[in-house]
Amino acid sequence: MEYGKFIYLSLSDLEKCGLRDWDLAMDVAEATYKEHSKGMYEMPPKPGVHPDTCPGAFLHAMPGYLKESNICGLKWVGVFGHNRPKYGIKALSSLMILNDVETGYPLAVMEAGIITAIRTATSSGVSAKYLARKGSKVVGLVGAGEQGEYNMRLIKYLIPGIEEIKIFDRYPEYAQKLCDELSADLGVNAHVVDSFEAALRDSDIFVAAAPITVFPEPVYKKEWVKPGALILPVHSKGWDYELFANNKFIVDDWNQYSSDMFNPNTGYFGRQGFAKFEPHAQIGEVLLGNKTGRESDDEIIIAANMGIALQDISLGTKLYERAVEQGLGQTLSLE
Repeated sequence: MEYGKFIYLSLSDLEKCGLRDWDLAMDVAEATYKEHSKGMYEMPPKPGVHPDTCPGAFLHAMPGYLKESNICGLKWVGVFGHNRPKYGIKALSSLMILNDVETGYPLAVMEAGIITAIRTATSSGVSAKYLARKGSKVVGLVGAGEQGEYNMRLIKYLIPGIEEIKIFDRYPEYAQKLCDELSADLGVNAHVVDSFEAALRDSDIFVAAAPITVFPEPVYKKEWVKPGALILPVHSKGWDYELFANNKFIVDDWNQYSSDMFNPNTGYFGRQGFAKFEPHAQIGEVLLGNKTGRESDDEIIIAANMGIALQDISLGTKLYERAVEQGLGQTLSLE
């Protein structure tokens, strides 16, 4: 493409490129984690702003560069939790820019909300694929939004033996709607539960997919976690952090969790919260065989995924390449 020109890809364009192709998304996620663990990347911790118009709201810039893959770009993502009940729109919105690594010029700008949801689900999916106890049948979920939905769909895709999904949300009507959809689409017993405890207790896999902004005390207690459970904190608040001290703790990118750039007042903890506990491994080290994964059916594993920009950029690049092959998108000019 001529320098100074780039393509804009809408959600409709991305759908035509196979946006919801789970096999593609998982292949990209696993390859990205492996390359990340080799250290051949640049990805500064997420800078952001936090408007006080909505509790817990944030807008984060997520730049990244993968040297081996020779790709780079940036995602600008916002999450405003009051959007759905207040305005009837999604909590998460996002745009991504992909850049040419030779000149720095933009190659593409694309809608990245669903890319975010899918790549976040693959973070949980990779952990579930490699760390969940064999024979897992029951999944618990807190948060009936987009992140929760995609997590459930991918986990069931990867672990067909899942039979039951328990969902808790502060808005029961949203939880019921998601249960109805998952039951119909996936053939599972998806049902609403009435508390954090009911969602967590007796779950083989548990996903925390809701930001906890209004509860001063832990809502996820260590005594509710069954032996052998896999815990997937998509959101990091609300935990009894001793759970992380006494069990196997795995992260996607330790640099982001431990960075002093994060402000504890905004929900990112630096050396507070579970980031004060040194992890057993980064997930990419497990995939490469450099660190152990699950070692017994009884051990509790917490796989915390903050979400790394490299995943977004890698998945966005694959979709961009498909779009170019198919002649999709609008050509725009910097001029």
